[in-house]
Amino acid sequence: MFAWIVLWVVAALAWRHARCFPVSPRIMPAGRFGRVVAYRGIDGRAYVRKIDLDKHQARRERRGMRLVAAMPGHEAVGAVHCVRHVVMRRAPGHDMLTFLQNGRANVEVVHAWGCALWSALAHLHRHQCVHGDVKPENVVVCGYALVLIDFGGVGRCGERRSVVGTALYLPAEPVFRLWPDLDVWAASVTLLVAWTGCPPLLAPGREVAWCTTDPHAAVEAMRRRYFTASHGALEHALVQLLTQRPGTAAEANNVWQVRI
Repeated sequence: MFAWIVLWVVAALAWRHARCFPVSPRIMPAGRFGRVVAYRGIDGRAYVRKIDLDKHQARRERRGMRLVAAMPGHEAVGAVHCVRHVVMRRAPGHDMLTFLQNGRANVEVVHAWGCALWSALAHLHRHQCVHGDVKPENVVVCGYALVLIDFGGVGRCGERRSVVGTALYLPAEPVFRLWPDLDVWAASVTLLVAWTGCPPLLAPGREVAWCTTDPHAAVEAMRRRYFTASHGALEHALVQLLTQRPGTAAEANNVWQVRI
């Protein structure tokens, strides 16, 4: 009887780890840290696995994935399959940046994405975690659905970091700790990018022009440059989100839930 139990456990572990290795792999565009292999496992499901990570990058990816894997599942948060091999279930659709190559999203789609994104971030913040790198490349969209992925930047609230997020999606103030308001700001900029169909602006003499302490002026500049008319409710919501202060993730979610 004991031998059968041992055999069953070994078979289960072998099956789980076998799904972490590619069957008909396809290399996807490389990001800042490593490449991603998209493949269909021997169980028929779609997975993605990060490869070519150095020791430090792999440790950071595994730590973030471990924090997310310890939480209950959420429909708008990517599903972690195997922390050891840095494998996640592949969400259907394309990253937002690829989607926006065909033009900006309409107001209804941006509103739906916003609701899903705030729900995902609220889920992380409830468990005292911060995503730390919200941007279009780390969001998978399919129709009105959205899934937040890439957990290499995930950490505990208040955790000190030498490098936080991506500069274009951070506020102007120096950032060395993970706080929920960083996710609020980055998600707001991400949604504004979806609304305009254009990346954050660069300006001469400054590394990042979008990172401004005057969100009203930033939103107005984007509106004037890319629109013949504005959608007032959406614009107002984005300004409100960009002016959120630390510890106001719940209020940010309430702002976005307003019918647009």
